[in-house]
Amino acid sequence: MKNIFYAFLILTASLFFFAGCGSEPEPVQEPQEEAVVVTPEETPAPEPAVEEPAPEPEPEPEPEPEPAPVDLSFLNDAEAALLRAGEAGAAEFHPDRFNDLALELEDIKTLAETDPEAAKTRSDAFIAAADALFNDSLASVRDYYLAQMDKMDKALLALEADKFAPKSYALTVIMREDTEKKFLDGQYSDAQYAYRETMTAKQSLKEGVENNIAWLKILMRDTEMYLSDAEDLEAYLWAEDELDEADRLLEEGRVLFADYDMKGSEASLLKAKSIARQIAQGGTRMQEINKTDSLLKDVMKSIEQASTMTVVDEEGNIIDPDPWSGEDYLNSNPLNKLENNVEAQEDGSNLQDYYVPADGSTGVMGDDQAVDTSYLKTAQKLWEKGVEARNAENLELANEYFHQAKIFVEAYQSNAVSDFYTVVGRKVDTDCLWRIAEYDFIYENPFLWPKIWRRNKKIIQNPDLIFPGQVLIIPPK
Repeated sequence: MKNIFYAFLILTASLFFFAGCGSEPEPVQEPQEEAVVVTPEETPAPEPAVEEPAPEPEPEPEPEPEPAPVDLSFLNDAEAALLRAGEAGAAEFHPDRFNDLALELEDIKTLAETDPEAAKTRSDAFIAAADALFNDSLASVRDYYLAQMDKMDKALLALEADKFAPKSYALTVIMREDTEKKFLDGQYSDAQYAYRETMTAKQSLKEGVENNIAWLKILMRDTEMYLSDAEDLEAYLWAEDELDEADRLLEEGRVLFADYDMKGSEASLLKAKSIARQIAQGGTRMQEINKTDSLLKDVMKSIEQASTMTVVDEEGNIIDPDPWSGEDYLNSNPLNKLENNVEAQEDGSNLQDYYVPADGSTGVMGDDQAVDTSYLKTAQKLWEKGVEARNAENLELANEYFHQAKIFVEAYQSNAVSDFYTVVGRKVDTDCLWRIAEYDFIYENPFLWPKIWRRNKKIIQNPDLIFPGQVLIIPPK
């Protein structure tokens, strides 16, 4: 800075020097002394202190981003595919493939914990295999159902149900066709329900035809037996015309049966049996009176014993003991002393009607019939009617009443030891009424599922919807 100042003074002096050359000098005035100002040597201003920049704080390390959650929804898809195959019957019709897939699913779940991508790849192949098993199982179920319907149809045709009950048989044919169509259209859930309804209707028709044939054969047998007894008693000596009439009616009943006219056959056979019985029982009336009185006493004791039990009725209600005494009734209605005279008494019809829905809809025979679930009260009333018939000298009718009373009281007693079953929910083969009835410790017959439903209607509004934990009353088989 000092050197710069000196250089500035020298430059100024030089300028004044050259400015005086080349011009006429002006009159010189006496120079006046000027005070010399001594400029003190300037002290260079101190350079401003350079502040050292404060060290920048080290940036905090950015937090590592959280790993994105692994999508394991494919495991749910795999489980759903296996469950779907199981519901289609894979465990029953293809158990090896189903069990292998179940093990494969467990391996995939384990792999997903360490390598989700590899597990996803295996899961895609697993779902494809489960879908193939589902389709194969449906085909197996369809084939099984068709085979079962074929088997039932052969049994119906062997009974000639198409001739004895043509309308009801035609209905089952329509129901089968509807079931097959649902399978072909891929409506598998509806098809399985239709199959159960169809098989229930066919089973009911089969039992109805069997029972009616058996009943008519019983009438033939009983009539032949009474006619044989009448011949042993030489009734042809004193009841020849009656014997001829009984023989004629018996033959007429056989012909009508051969023509598939069950009602006409029953009418002729009932008359034949009545006449033959009247002849045969004339010589053994007192013996029959004693048998009737013995049956009266036995049934009375059974009813008295049952009235002291606690049972569960058909609707699931608890019925407390209600002691009943037959002796009290006999004191008011004493037994008459019967004589040895026989009057003709024709039995009533015992043919079962075949249920045919008026609108052509599917139905189970007997579902709409009112059922008296008070078996004990019914038995008591039947027994009282038996006493009235006995005192009216109608021993056959009295015996029928006593036998019916015995059936009802035995049914009532059986309810006292009914079993219970708790519905179980499973991923595979979860409980349904069809499967419960099929268990070997229940009925070993899936077609008996309506018995369980009717007995538990208070808690089962829809037979296709039952829930784990429900306790069902299992009526006697």
